[in-house]
Amino acid sequence: MLRTVRGLRARRSSLAVVAGSAFLPLLGSGAATAAELKPAYSIVGGCYALQDQADGGFVARDSRGYGLVERRSGATAFRLQATALGRYLLFGEGGKMPQATSPLTWRTTPALPADWVIDEDGPVVRITSHMNGRTLSPGSGDRVTVRESGSARWELVPTDGCATFPELQVGASGVPFKGASPTAPVRGFLDTHTHVSAYRFIGGKFHCGRPWSPYGVSVAMKDCPDHGTDGSTALVENLLTYGNLTTKHDTTGWPS
Repeated sequence: MLRTVRGLRARRSSLAVVAGSAFLPLLGSGAATAAELKPAYSIVGGCYALQDQADGGFVARDSRGYGLVERRSGATAFRLQATALGRYLLFGEGGKMPQATSPLTWRTTPALPADWVIDEDGPVVRITSHMNGRTLSPGSGDRVTVRESGSARWELVPTDGCATFPELQVGASGVPFKGASPTAPVRGFLDTHTHVSAYRFIGGKFHCGRPWSPYGVSVAMKDCPDHGTDGSTALVENLLTYGNLTTKHDTTGWPS
């Protein structure tokens, strides 16, 4: 099936080249430049499969990394998890995310190597690594890789079955109290004294965790590496909190 799709697209491409060659002096190549591409914003949180518009293949994770398969049913479903405007993690099943290596491999901890810039060129997108500027592209033998440069060639095909990216939850239950009118007195809790940048104290060497990370709560809410596996090596924290040097604590971070 894939060879047939490739053959049809190859013949169409040949006809397009012949028909368009006469107009090249007037119109140029017709390829979108980097300045003409538009950041993709509306895909935030969506569930998509990636299809290569050049040959019809779908991106699918396997034991070697990522390759192209013929059928949409075999494609990997990616949750488009925003890290900044126009930048996304391709969050797949089991929390596995493609990272910008050649050939393409995956990781399970959100981080810069899995951070992708997605730009639109009409119905297709270009997917570029925010880390090294390399572009997601088909490789040899129906593998998927990254290259120094590349065009917009991927279609985001809506699908289902995407994994859910971990997020903080409120964790409260019950009906909140509210006033009888918009101007009536209300009752609740207000934190009027916060240190939102405290994690930067002493260059970030003193406080564990931070209020927010572009890569999610599982990255933001981490204990300090030097606290070990049980907290017994957090000497200063233990002394100030418990009055001794070796009290143990949970170092898992989120969600515990």
